[in-house]
Amino acid sequence: MSSRSRNTAPTVRSTDPRRDAGTWSISTTTAARGSWPSTPDSLPIIGPVPGADGVFAASGHGMLGLTPAPATAQALAALITTGSAPVDLAPFEVGRFGRRTGAAQVAARFEQGN
Repeated sequence: MSSRSRNTAPTVRSTDPRRDAGTWSISTTTAARGSWPSTPDSLPIIGPVPGADGVFAASGHGMLGLTPAPATAQALAALITTGSAPVDLAPFEVGRFGRRTGAAQVAARFEQGN
């Protein structure tokens, strides 16, 4: 998982030791922190969670953040309400990582009372 988010803060400094008006420069400082949810293959997880009826996932968009949110929401909403998505979600299925991983594993533990 990558750990980055960007905060940019402009810094204004005088280029003249006497701080003469009109001789200012502006530079930008960037810092990184936080977490980006990502997957081993860098593709998001979108669709039903195997072994957990009625549970759907939409995560792992990595550094794209909220950029793909409208398209993801539209596809997932259609899948939930009609049973069919307007695009092929096969490349984004959680099952591509193995039979019982992630949320499905948590759901299985919950069902067993653990």
